[in-house]
Amino acid sequence: MKRLSLLLPLLLIGSVLGALPTTSPATVAAASTSYQPALPVNASVFYAVQSASQTRVHPAKPAVVNDVEVIRKQVLDMQYAGQQVGLYSWLGRGSYPDQVFGSHLRGADDTTFRWAILNENEGHGGNPSSTAARADLDWIYSRYGNDPSYFRIGGKPVMFLYGDAGDTCNAAARWEAADSAHRFYIVMKAISGYAGCRPQPQGWYGYAPANGHWAQGNSFAVSPGFNKVGESGARLARSVSRFASDLRAMKAAKVRFKITTTWNEWSEATGVETAREWASRSGHGAYVDQMHSILGQAVSTPAPPTVLNASVNGQAVTLSWNASSGATSYQVFRNGCPAATVSGTSWTDSTLTDASGSWYVKAANFRGTSRRGPVRMAAAGTPSAAPSSAADGLVAIAGERVLSTSNGTGLGCGSRQRGQAVITMPSSVPANATAAVLTVHAVNPLGGGSVQLFPAGASAPPVSQLRYFSTRASSNTLVVPIGTGRQIVVQEAGAATHLWVDVIGYAAPGQDGLVSHSPGSERFLDTRSGLGGVPTGPHSGTLSAPLPSYVPAAATAVEVRLLITGASSSGTATVFEGAAPRPAVTSLTYARSVSLTTSVLVPVNASSKTVQVFTSSAATVVLGVEGWVVNGGRAISPAAAVRLVASTARTTSTNVTFPAATYGKVVLLNVAVASALGYGNLSVTPDGDSHPVIQTLSYGPQQPESGFLWVRVPANGILHVTLTSGALLYVDELAVA
Repeated sequence: MKRLSLLLPLLLIGSVLGALPTTSPATVAAASTSYQPALPVNASVFYAVQSASQTRVHPAKPAVVNDVEVIRKQVLDMQYAGQQVGLYSWLGRGSYPDQVFGSHLRGADDTTFRWAILNENEGHGGNPSSTAARADLDWIYSRYGNDPSYFRIGGKPVMFLYGDAGDTCNAAARWEAADSAHRFYIVMKAISGYAGCRPQPQGWYGYAPANGHWAQGNSFAVSPGFNKVGESGARLARSVSRFASDLRAMKAAKVRFKITTTWNEWSEATGVETAREWASRSGHGAYVDQMHSILGQAVSTPAPPTVLNASVNGQAVTLSWNASSGATSYQVFRNGCPAATVSGTSWTDSTLTDASGSWYVKAANFRGTSRRGPVRMAAAGTPSAAPSSAADGLVAIAGERVLSTSNGTGLGCGSRQRGQAVITMPSSVPANATAAVLTVHAVNPLGGGSVQLFPAGASAPPVSQLRYFSTRASSNTLVVPIGTGRQIVVQEAGAATHLWVDVIGYAAPGQDGLVSHSPGSERFLDTRSGLGGVPTGPHSGTLSAPLPSYVPAAATAVEVRLLITGASSSGTATVFEGAAPRPAVTSLTYARSVSLTTSVLVPVNASSKTVQVFTSSAATVVLGVEGWVVNGGRAISPAAAVRLVASTARTTSTNVTFPAATYGKVVLLNVAVASALGYGNLSVTPDGDSHPVIQTLSYGPQQPESGFLWVRVPANGILHVTLTSGALLYVDELAVA
């Protein structure tokens, strides 16, 4: 009989995780059976806020960022206020609300709350032709219409249309022509004589925030007040008592749509979400308290199990958990994939044979599933930790894909649920390897999120991570110690995305080491000056440049610094070796007018000795050499990570103090930031060092990011770390030369 040893429970590490598209096949399949609230519904108009807003009521309301966890808190608050649907203000394809709508959908996952687009192009974008309107409908339907968190009536995605004073029945005719296939349930803003229009949409709603309540079409709307910036006075003075009276009238109304205008439009002072001017003991605010008292609280999915136990049962793992109120069944996930649906509170998994696995459980009923409960890991057989050695070095190998949620590589299922997976090193990584060099790609994400990787069986927090954004591919090069059973854990949180993980190298005893290159003449491609024979000025597309002559012929990989600056629009820069059909090594997601940089390890093709970079939108591109992998280089031992810094509050500067044993040595660091207040760069300066600062990391607001860095520890063991935007900071020592 094989012995099965239990490892520590691994919970999500909230301080590091972010709260970041084409709907995945699993999501599309789930949409047809997702819970939908029945008519009539309570709905609030909602705005994806990109920047702080000022009004006479609230001088500066903070931005609502593209953060799934922040959005989820708003969803739960709206449910507390009895709201079942959010009418999401949408300003067209590619607009900011369009870019972050995926994150809002993900914020409603595992709840009964649903989103419907309020298309404002009809009111603010003129009168789009039926052809233009059809293009919008195609875009919305293909990307969001089948999402399980989208509001549907009779199986059709619901779309509300805004309008202006000049609209006539012709607007209804144009949208009827645009949706000739009748894919949508369209609700239009009521116009003069709307009842006589032919053809008729599926419904009409009224919008008049200067009125305390307004009944029109199939709707009844209430407003807490209306005080627009730039006007001398309020059109409707705010009043909690008057708002409560209007809520009672709305509750009694016999209509399909009971609308609050609005949840959070601060520029017109119509918001009801909590603010310091009407704070209450409940923490929800006076207006939301009235909504909760009068409209009740929206029904929800069951709560997740709070306890997950695992015990030995021969060669199998028996899982047990506490019951969740209202649950009629439980869904068990193994390595992020659905494994079983059971009616009780226990299940035995007999699939493990000398390998690790991870599990979590969701509670379910007819309204849907809960969020996942705690994650539990276990290992069958008697796996031992990977050997450590003081003489390990890096080897670059041809890229090999070890995980793909697109086709189930390394998982056994495609379209992995957000959660935790365990990947095993392939045969190309030798048995004595202590660490793997990986590239992790997020492909076509629905919104913002993050991925963390750490050795199986590790007691330390994750050591490497990747953040991703809606619709844009992102990747990062990571050095991750190999854990028990030759396995590495992949943990994902945030918006749904496909993940690809490629092995492009490893560290093992007696192998090649990394040679650090002194700063000064490191650039070999620069579109600012044409260095490397590339065009000058911002560039989009592929650039190729030969490596400098000082990189030895025997080098198997080169460590490259990638800098993107002066971009005219958001995009992605991808680095890969020249003339070889290997996977892309890494990419950097950049934003307009923001300078971003990262450090990557690129395998060298002996015949071409070139590096290529692709940019999806015009930007200035700079590549520089920071070092290379070759025989005789500095050896490393990445068998265990040591956490040197873990800030508990956002910081803009700190010192990293190393133990005396590392003074004067070269160390490999993993540097990570989380909960940033804005876009920024992180730089490291060895104390007393005359060299320029080492630019190590670029990051964005509210999303985690990490990167690795080779740096020599000064004689006093102190490094200075500076951030241009406040963020939580984590520094792990992965290896000592």
